[in-house]
Amino acid sequence: MCRPLLVAPLHGSIDDELWRDVPDSISQSIRRERSHEGYEERKLYPYLEYRWGVSLDEARTGHVELHARADDVVEVFRSLARPPRTRSP
Repeated sequence: MCRPLLVAPLHGSIDDELWRDVPDSISQSIRRERSHEGYEERKLYPYLEYRWGVSLDEARTGHVELHARADDVVEVFRSLARPPRTRSP
């Protein structure tokens, strides 16, 4: 889970320093989830397909789609955490 977003209610808001940690925290959470999905795709799905004669292709496709959306979410948070550009005169 994204720790900065979890502790924000305790502080009343997210300050700039805490906000800068959000993209990395989300990225770490996504990496952990992808690691778990990798286990599912390499070990669990083949077993379930063999054992029960079912196809888990939709689940695999769902992981690919989920990864694309997760990458979009991380990029949005990274863009929000960047300092705003100032215009030069």
